[in-house]
Amino acid sequence: MDPEYTGQVNDEKFGVSKLGHIKGARNVFVGEYMEKVDNYYVIKPKAQIEQILQKAGIDPNKPMISYCHIGYWGSGLWFIANAILDNKLAWDYNGSLVKASMDKDIPFVKGPNPY
Repeated sequence: MDPEYTGQVNDEKFGVSKLGHIKGARNVFVGEYMEKVDNYYVIKPKAQIEQILQKAGIDPNKPMISYCHIGYWGSGLWFIANAILDNKLAWDYNGSLVKASMDKDIPFVKGPNPY
């Protein structure tokens, strides 16, 4: 599990002021949607992506908001949700963890569980 998600580490150079993850967030690394074929990485089939999300407790047909440190990795889930899953109710949180960690009203939790 990602040590930033669990709150074990914090890369302060990006300005993240809280440890852990936004309460209720699930942890799925963008690389899980890819597979290596010959010398290239390709996006896995839609059915496999849906299984990955469902295993993480995410309904691929419902609204979802992705985020990461600064929006780089989080935009991968946004692309997958919009282009592959045709979920037009998926967004990438503008400002991601940096912005969320500055907002006192956004609850953060530490550890592997979403809540």
